[in-house]
Order: sequence, then structure tokens, then C-alpha cells
Amino acid sequence: MKRRYYYPIGKLKPLKGTCDDFYQEVRKLQYPYLPISAASYRRLLDAPADYYRMPGKNGKVVTFGNTGGGFALMPLNPEEATWILKEQPQPGSAVQ
Repeated sequence: MKRRYYYPIGKLKPLKGTCDDFYQEVRKLQYPYLPISAASYRRLLDAPADYYRMPGKNGKVVTFGNTGGGFALMPLNPEEATWILKEQPQPGSAVQ
């Protein structure tokens, strides 16, 4: 039996922003999705953030959800990711 790989969520950085309704949000996504475990999904679901940035200088902006009988991190398309990143507080700026 092949062991399933799950993406480790420990290094995801929470981002500000709120997901739209399901049908609007699905239009923002692009493949490939990255599988996560049910426990990781529950941790993300219990956290206050809807969007996260993956590690690295050019880390992708992702959200998460249920897909194909499992759970996954779901990357946003480049246009939507840029919009989310523009809405983030800049380092050194006053937090509102």
C-alpha cells in the first residue's frame, strides 16, 4: 500500500483576508492542490485565518478545504494572490 504524503502546515504564515462564498472562492483557485491530513484541516479550521502564505521568498498564497474525499491546501491564482498580499500590513507600519 502506497503511503500518502501530506503537506506539513507548521510553517504556513497566516494572512489577513476573508474567503468569499463558495462559488466565488472556487473561481480564485488553481491546481495542483496539496493534500493535508484531517488533523491539519481541523487545526486550520479552528484558526482565525482563511488565507496563508507558504514558506519561501515566492511562497504561494493558499486557502484550504475539502476536495475529492480528502483535505487540501488550495493555491490562489496569481491575480487573487497578488490582491491578498497587497492587503497585508507592511513591516514597520502601525497595525490597525
